[in-house]
Amino acid sequence: MGELIEHLKPNFFIPGAAKSGTTTLHDMLNTHPEISMSSVKEPGYWKNKNFKEFGNTEMYNYQNLFDNTKKFKGESSTAYMYYDSFINNVKNNYKEPPKFIFILRNPIDRYFSHVNWMKGLGLEKNNLDEIINNGAEFNFEEYDDYPKYYYEFGLYNRWINRFLDNFGKDNIKIITLVTQISVQSFRSMLQETRDHLDAGTSHIEMAFPFFLEKAAPITGVKSLMDYQVTFVGEAIDDEVSTEVRVVVPVTSLCPCSKKISQYGAHNQRSHVTVSVKSKAFIWIEEIIDIVEQEASCELYGLLKRPDEKYVTERAYENPKFVEDMVRDVAGRLNSDDRILKYTVEAENFESIHNHSAYAQINFS
Repeated sequence: MGELIEHLKPNFFIPGAAKSGTTTLHDMLNTHPEISMSSVKEPGYWKNKNFKEFGNTEMYNYQNLFDNTKKFKGESSTAYMYYDSFINNVKNNYKEPPKFIFILRNPIDRYFSHVNWMKGLGLEKNNLDEIINNGAEFNFEEYDDYPKYYYEFGLYNRWINRFLDNFGKDNIKIITLVTQISVQSFRSMLQETRDHLDAGTSHIEMAFPFFLEKAAPITGVKSLMDYQVTFVGEAIDDEVSTEVRVVVPVTSLCPCSKKISQYGAHNQRSHVTVSVKSKAFIWIEEIIDIVEQEASCELYGLLKRPDEKYVTERAYENPKFVEDMVRDVAGRLNSDDRILKYTVEAENFESIHNHSAYAQINFS
């Protein structure tokens, strides 16, 4: 029998909590050029009941989940949060403790998310009242398959105290979803992530839908409009840079179609994407307002007939090519002293052509 290789030892783990955003965090960290997250998100290697009997086959299989050219390696098996065997295996195989990142959400929200997930898998047949009445006491055992510990998993203090006792608070980072995400807090998150992982750089991208309540132009009926927003940040040594990217859906109407037609003109929905780096704070709403004001017409979540008439006529009186939109948005950004760098892109999803029209302007 050949000599056994050593276990690959990740630099950090995301042990939980289950149903709290660990997959999103896993994927975000994997975009960093120096980090390799396991290709299988939850291999469960370090809590496996046969861990002590693992041979080269199991060790090689685990190693192959990572890109060994990357400086830092991490994985996100959420069972690790709850298994004593995980803590024991780590303590017995690491000379220095790895880092641990916990992401936590409101335990009630986590409870309902867990129940709905199990129902979606067809593994939970009871209604919510039955689940709550049957599971309001602590009754936990280490598990192999899909767990129904809806109540137990939300007892964060019980689980995390074990990590504090065994590995010390300096090796533990806790992220809560209660914290409001903003441009300012995002910068702090970049620096904290870099420092916690002892990395020279950190790179995070965070995408989310951003909702605004809008009133229809004539009837005033209110509805929500959603915009896709992405925060992109990088911290290198003491330098932190952040970029805000906003996708704004609008209406565009073709000037050429209007000019050559006796009546009517083709219009379409368009996506204008603005990416901005600035030296001072800029509201997401400011970027949205600029784009909507420079389009043929803005969009609304809900319109009645008088509103549809207004939107149709407004677009007809304000025709713009895709190139016009990016130039006009860029002109507005050029006049803002806060902006250091920007990219404006527009894509028209053409209504009478089997292709899209696209334009882009960059400034740096």
